[in-house]
Parts: sequence; C-alpha cells; structure tokens
Amino acid sequence: MTPDIRKERETALYEAALRLIAKGVNPAAMKVQQIADEAGIGKGTVYEYFASKDEILQGMALYCFDTEIARIAVLMEPCTTLQELEDAVMAYLQDLSGNRMGTYQVIASSIGARENLRGMRCCWHASVSRSAARRPQTCAPAAASWRWNGTTAATAAPA
Repeated sequence: MTPDIRKERETALYEAALRLIAKGVNPAAMKVQQIADEAGIGKGTVYEYFASKDEILQGMALYCFDTEIARIAVLMEPCTTLQELEDAVMAYLQDLSGNRMGTYQVIASSIGARENLRGMRCCWHASVSRSAARRPQTCAPAAASWRWNGTTAATAAPA
C-alpha cells in the first residue's frame, strides 16, 4: 500500500471520528465499528492501520493539531505588519473558539490527554512561531515574544 493511500485512509478515519463526536457520540463510548461505518471502511481494514480505538483517538488528536497548524500558517502567510499578524491571530482564535474548541475539549477529556497535550502544545507553539518567523521581519519579533504556558519561541522544543 502506498503512503498516500495509507494517509488518505487514516485521515478518513480521523474525520469519521470527528463527525461522530460532532453528532454527540462520546469518544470514550465510541466503537471501532461506528468509526469504520462512518468512514465507509471495513472494520477489519481499520485494524490494518490501528491496533485500538485509543490509537485512533490519539492519532486524531495529532491530526487536529496538524490541521490547526496549517490553518494558522495560511492566516499568517499574507501578514506584513504586526497589526496584520494580530488581526490574523484574533481571527484564528475566534474561529477556533466558535467552531472547534468544544470538540477538542471533548477529545482531550475523553483520552486523558493532559500530559500528552502539554507536549503537543509545545510543538504547536514552536511550529506557529517558526511559521511567523518565516514572515516579513515585522511579524517575526511578535512571534518570538509569544508565550504559551511560560514557553517562548526561544525555549520551545524543536520540531
């Protein structure tokens, strides 16, 4: 199986699980069969990619972080001033809180992700900071001073 097909199927399973959560299915009570049905993939095929539902949910959490990193990178791409960067970050945060935060809270609480999320936050922060640093010079100083739980771009773990 090619890496592209594998990634497509994994993504289909993550998206299926996210749709189920959006429909009100508690991730802790979710069954692999439900995820497979929602994704249009056989249950046996799911086990070719993941050993358990917990592994799917952990992968889904990382998939969500990757998706958020991509969203903020797109929003920051056109920034040429600090004001534009601030506007982009505010737009992102409003979109996140209005559209996805509830789902992410359900995911985090259901997989007991407190410890795992700490490491993911550091990676997310470092990625966002690197993304901003690739922008014109007016955006890089602002990104370098961002703080997330006491972590700055200078002290964030390398990706």
